[in-house]
Amino acid sequence: MAYSLTLTPEHGWLLLSLVLIAAECITIGFSVVGKARTKVFTKQWMETHFGKQHQEQIGAPVSHFGYPDMGNGRYTEKLPYNDWLYFNNAQRAHYNLIEQITTAFILLLVGGIAYPLYAAFCGFTFFIARILYCFYVSKEGAKNKLRGIGAILGDIALLGGLMLAVLSGFEIINSK
Repeated sequence: MAYSLTLTPEHGWLLLSLVLIAAECITIGFSVVGKARTKVFTKQWMETHFGKQHQEQIGAPVSHFGYPDMGNGRYTEKLPYNDWLYFNNAQRAHYNLIEQITTAFILLLVGGIAYPLYAAFCGFTFFIARILYCFYVSKEGAKNKLRGIGAILGDIALLGGLMLAVLSGFEIINSK
């Protein structure tokens, strides 16, 4: 038996929610983490702390932005505590989305086969939740209790996607 999939306008809403989530991931990487990198790893700071060593070891001037340090490496260990915390909160906000995006996409796509509007609703909810989470975590880290709203809302959206994916699987299994 085959299950025929016909894309409907409702599937368009699901696809739009997924595109927004993907764009959000890119935007957070550039705007939130990029802003933090620009602030804490200035050219002068990098040159002062690593210029000579980098030139001797690599044979080229050290660049700013602190790459390849991702928050707990050689460059960040020399940052003042407030800069280290600011940078790591920005990284964490982005990492958290990266850690969840694959799961969200799979659940929403599978759930959206049979239930595209419900899956789209979960997708848009996840999108909004990630904005809230990123905003509060990147600004104040774990001390801001409002970040929990974004985290819980995102978890509810993922749970909804999981339920829809399971139901969609059974729908396909039971199709005749």
